Amino acid sequence: MRIKRAFASGALAVLFATAAHAQSGAIPPQTTVQHLYFKYCTARGREHAICAAYIGGIEDAMRHVGELVSAMPADTPAAISRALVPNAICPDDTVTRGAAVQAFRDWVHPNRTHWGEPAFFGVATALASTWPCPVSR
Repeated sequence: MRIKRAFASGALAVLFATAAHAQSGAIPPQTTVQHLYFKYCTARGREHAICAAYIGGIEDAMRHVGELVSAMPADTPAAISRALVPNAICPDDTVTRGAAVQAFRDWVHPNRTHWGEPAFFGVATALASTWPCPVSR
């Protein structure tokens, strides 16, 4: 029971840290998917570096959640697994920061209905759809 509680607490801490980290950078919290893409991710120089850092912070946190999901004991309640999987990615070790930025860029145009959503939502959705973690429960 202690292991399950520790897993749940650790996973929640990672999720909250993800949101806090993503919103603490140079990009304002009210930034939308459209604004992130056109202002930062299609630019060069400093603006593109901000895009890569923003997406990279979300990617790092989602990788950690993916590691938690992959290491969950078999008797972990399905509700915990289902809650974590959408906030996790399971790419192989060769996936680069540039690949994460490209995943977001590839996701943006086919998903124009989400342009008004918070940037964090768009990045997390793009990464999770590109490198989903398997649901084994």
